Parts: sequence; structure tokens; C-alpha cells
Amino acid sequence: SIDAVPWQRFGVEGLAALGLTEAEVGRSAWWITPGKQPEGDHLAIIRALQTTGGWTRTLGTLLSVPPFRWGSAAVYPIVAKYRSHLPGGTPACKSPA
Repeated sequence: SIDAVPWQRFGVEGLAALGLTEAEVGRSAWWITPGKQPEGDHLAIIRALQTTGGWTRTLGTLLSVPPFRWGSAAVYPIVAKYRSHLPGGTPACKSPA
């Protein structure tokens, strides 16, 4: 199982302990594995998909190999920018101006 945790729960000091800044976590999703370097952007989404079951695990595996990985890297900034408009999006998801 995975835990989706809002960055605000960590605070600035907690983020620094993870090697992240407030600007980084405000801009994109991050996948944290204890003892490993944090993975951001499309890589975080790929890891989350791979951790699930069924077709989403298959999708994550597919997105982890070129050329699909390159495509996900190109698409991620657009999705991140408009994430508050996606199903389940809330005002808290809105990207900073």
C-alpha cells in the first residue's frame, strides 16, 4: 500500500530532511522511498501506478520504458498545470501562479 501525504504535513524542516524544497513539492508530485533519492514529476506517477494492481500496474510498467517514458515526461507538466481541473481536483490542487 502507499500513503499519499500532503507536503504541508512535513513542514519546511521535514522537506529539507527529505532533500526537497517547498517550491519543488508545490510544483510536482514526489515519490519517497526510504533510503533512496526522491523521484518527482512523471517518475513519481509511474511509481505510484506500478504499486497498484490490475491495469494501472500494467500502465505504470508501460510508461516506465522508452518511448512511453519520454512521452510521460513531456505530458506531465501539462497535467500538473491543469491538475485542479481534473476529476477529483480541488482548489488545493491549483498550481501557484
